[in-house]
Amino acid sequence: VRCCGEALSYASPELKQDKDLVRIAVATTGESLHFAHKSLQKDRELVELAMSTTPNAFRIAGKVLRKEPDLAKRAIDADIDLIRYCDPDLLKDVQFMKYCVQK
Repeated sequence: VRCCGEALSYASPELKQDKDLVRIAVATTGESLHFAHKSLQKDRELVELAMSTTPNAFRIAGKVLRKEPDLAKRAIDADIDLIRYCDPDLLKDVQFMKYCVQK
C-alpha cells in the first residue's frame, strides 16, 4: 500500500477498516480514501491527511465532515469546484458563502 495507495481497493473488507493501513494509503494518494470503510471516511484525521495529498478527497469525506466550515474552506482554497460537495446547510451560511465568493 505504501507504493500505491489505490492497492487498498483490493484489500479485504476487514483491512479496509484498519486505520493504520488506511493512513498509509491516504498519505500516498488521498483518492484511496474512497476504498476505506465508510466509518474511516468520517475520521477527521484521515480526511485531513487525504486532503493534504489530494484536496479532491473532500468529496469522499463523510457528510458530518463536509459540514465543517474549516475543512470545506481548505477544500475550496484548493479548488472552488469542491463547493458542490459541501453540506447544503453550510451553503446557507452567509459568512461561509462570503468567503467562497471572495475566492
